[in-house]
Amino acid sequence: MIFLTGGTGFLGSQLLGRLLLAYPSEDIGVLVRSNGERSARERTLLVLKELFPRDIASQLSKRVISVEGDLTKPRLGLANGDISMLSSQVSKVFHCAASVSFSQAIQEARIANVSSTDRVLDLTYLVQRTRGDVVPFHYVSTAYVVGDTERTVGPDELCLDGQFKNTYEQSKAEAEFAVRQACNSLHC
Repeated sequence: MIFLTGGTGFLGSQLLGRLLLAYPSEDIGVLVRSNGERSARERTLLVLKELFPRDIASQLSKRVISVEGDLTKPRLGLANGDISMLSSQVSKVFHCAASVSFSQAIQEARIANVSSTDRVLDLTYLVQRTRGDVVPFHYVSTAYVVGDTERTVGPDELCLDGQFKNTYEQSKAEAEFAVRQACNSLHC
């Protein structure tokens, strides 16, 4: 099973559609927050209906497992049964979720982008320990991690002590730093 965060967002929904087509023999577990109006499953089905014609969406929905959770909560807000299921079945992790608000206070942006990334990394470590195997971790970042600079920045550069235009840029740079640190023990 492939595990995906952010599958109901703009970029994540596009990734969900592509993963379903690229890995026809794998299920996709999508971490989805219920929003009070719709359950996690209903939100996932709406995304599939936007991406595909009705008959194809119906077929593909059988391979999508909506896992109710919340990136801002400890253990991703997952029930014990979901943690057990994910830790034994996940073969790849795609972390695409983020808050793209440019006006959040830095503490809120860090919870949404840095702490949530740490929690998804923790789940990936758990999956690797449970499976005893490498579980690739894919992180969707942003071009906004270089801060306020006019120089050309290389793909391996990351500067956390520079100036950022907003808390989104700063929190995404901090999250990317956490991912780069984790890549020492994960297959990224």
